[in-house]
Amino acid sequence: MPNGPVLIVAPHALDEVLGCGGTIALATAAGRKVHILVLCGDGAGHDGKRRAAASGAAELLGSEPPRFAGFPENASDAVPLGKVVRTEENAAGSALHEFGGLRMGREPSSSVTDPDGRFWRIDNLSCADAAIWPHQGSANSYLTITAVALRNASRLAAALETEGRAMAAQ
Repeated sequence: MPNGPVLIVAPHALDEVLGCGGTIALATAAGRKVHILVLCGDGAGHDGKRRAAASGAAELLGSEPPRFAGFPENASDAVPLGKVVRTEENAAGSALHEFGGLRMGREPSSSVTDPDGRFWRIDNLSCADAAIWPHQGSANSYLTITAVALRNASRLAAALETEGRAMAAQ
């Protein structure tokens, strides 16, 4: 894991624990400050219960208390991207995308993953985000991250399909 603070961005309260609980625990155990930003929810009804549970989980995992942006449920696609970006930048005071923690390459001796994001030393584990890049190439890399994730997912699916056919033939 690279040094510095960690920013977890979750669509709803508790998504950060379900999706990143292990990463949060590892980062806080290593002495890193973990910030959690929950994008959607108004705090009423079930969302209020999820927020309370997320705050308790954050305390148990050792992260900073979650911040709640309060974007509307079921209408998050209508929120201007600039507003989301400003909220994310203010959560931890750092950049939007983390780069380089899991460098990809053609040799296991100089990289963590192969060019398709598959880990060299851990079977059945892949990465499909900017962590596999050695550095950021543009100011906003969202579309490139998405393209690489889709490419890696397609290649992984094709490899699994090929493995499945080979196993069925045996």
